[in-house]
Amino acid sequence: MNRAPCRHVPAVGFSLIELFIVVLVLGIFAAAAAPKFADALSAHRVDMAAHRLASDLRAAQARAKALSATQSVTFVAPPNGNQYEIVGMKNPDRPADSYVVRLSEAPYHATLVSVSLEGNTALTFNGYGLPGCAATIVLRSGARTRTVRVERDAGTVSIE
Repeated sequence: MNRAPCRHVPAVGFSLIELFIVVLVLGIFAAAAAPKFADALSAHRVDMAAHRLASDLRAAQARAKALSATQSVTFVAPPNGNQYEIVGMKNPDRPADSYVVRLSEAPYHATLVSVSLEGNTALTFNGYGLPGCAATIVLRSGARTRTVRVERDAGTVSIE
């Protein structure tokens, strides 16, 4: 009777110790990357909110010119709210609703830190598209801030 020689077959897979070390290393990398990711997310959110606000202010300005009538934008800052409204304009996505942007909701998750309208309660554009006052609106998400300005004389809208 011929017997085949015994061969040792190596085990395939990972040991529990190897798996634990890999998970530990991945955890260290994730812990190092999390703060940078959170900061980048805050920067992205506040940039989106500032660009949305600037676009909406330009839209209100263009609407005032197109209708040759005044167009107002009202702001409600915390603690009473965290939104702005283009008065008299309908929401293009929901025509039954007013044009209201709630900055604390997705995708912005931002806060109106301050709204300076030279003592006025709303930013109003006349029939020529010129604002009745200068405006400075500061937005924040996390530790990041952006400022949207409207110049009184030229009516230009800028983001800083």
